[in-house]
Amino acid sequence: GYSGIFVSYAPNTPFLALIFAPFSVLPIAISKIIFNSLSIFAFLYSIQKLSSFYQIKPIYLLLIPIIFFIPIRNEILFGQIYFLLFFFLSESWMAYQKNQLKTSACYLAIAILLKIFPALLLLIPLFKKQFRYLLYVAGFGLFFLSVSVFFSGFEIWQYFLTTVLSK
Repeated sequence: GYSGIFVSYAPNTPFLALIFAPFSVLPIAISKIIFNSLSIFAFLYSIQKLSSFYQIKPIYLLLIPIIFFIPIRNEILFGQIYFLLFFFLSESWMAYQKNQLKTSACYLAIAILLKIFPALLLLIPLFKKQFRYLLYVAGFGLFFLSVSVFFSGFEIWQYFLTTVLSK
């Protein structure tokens, strides 16, 4: 029902509905501005923390908008979740490096529920035989999954797992 708005369709997990639900009460243009602003803030916050964590010289950070111009532009135009995903993955990684396993697992579980591909990162603790960490991720994942099922229903998750994910 809207024109002149950049949108995209991608088969995201039903968990994403929890992220977007608060924005649904606002007009679409306002919600998109707010969502993009929050996403950009989370992305910049992560970049700043990563640069401090790995002691990256600030001059190198200027390369980010140059190298990633198209993805950044698309993120903003289409209101995608990759800035948030970057935030959760980077926070998870830094917490993992600091041996803050519960915090890391919480962030990673959210990232996995937003997009399935971060589950590949579970291979790292699996190969390192860090089974407690894997249990933390599973526990947080089941918790957030149950919250999602409570709000959106089991049927949508069943459809996602059997029809969308299998493709």
